[in-house]
Amino acid sequence: MKETNHTTPLDSGIAVIHSNKLEELGNVVEYWLREHPLAPLENEVFLVQSNGMGQWLQQSLAQNSALGIAAAISMQLPSSFIWSVYRAVLGAQIRREQLLAKAPLTWRFYRLLPGLITLPGFENLAAFLADDNTSRNRYQPVRRIRRQAIRHEQSFESDPRPDFSSRFLCTIFFGSM
Repeated sequence: MKETNHTTPLDSGIAVIHSNKLEELGNVVEYWLREHPLAPLENEVFLVQSNGMGQWLQQSLAQNSALGIAAAISMQLPSSFIWSVYRAVLGAQIRREQLLAKAPLTWRFYRLLPGLITLPGFENLAAFLADDNTSRNRYQPVRRIRRQAIRHEQSFESDPRPDFSSRFLCTIFFGSM
């Protein structure tokens, strides 16, 4: 990467940096951070396509000794970032958390699961939960359903045609497609 001296500081804004090669992406991000350091106590926000890419980028930045300590770095998925922007602009007019965020979605499925096991096709799940007096076993299938719902939400953005799982999830939430 060619070294250049910037005479004007970047006060605020967004920089879109993309690459098909992760190593090159890491190099560009490291260069960018060296050239445009933030003020003390400011957070750097990165939008990443997956949690795995966020972890990789965070580890890559932490291993780079030229940057010093990799702190005050936030890796966010685009939907989380957009939701935080909505909250910043609209304030209390919208919910604090996204409806499809992990925690609310988990507990929503947890609440809906007892009604689902009475439906046809859920016999195996009903048998699994039959001896669950403390409701602890309910959490395991709920997490799996939540992960599937989140995966499906992410794939729905690239291919909005309804398939079986989207019809299933819509049936769970809304009663019909």
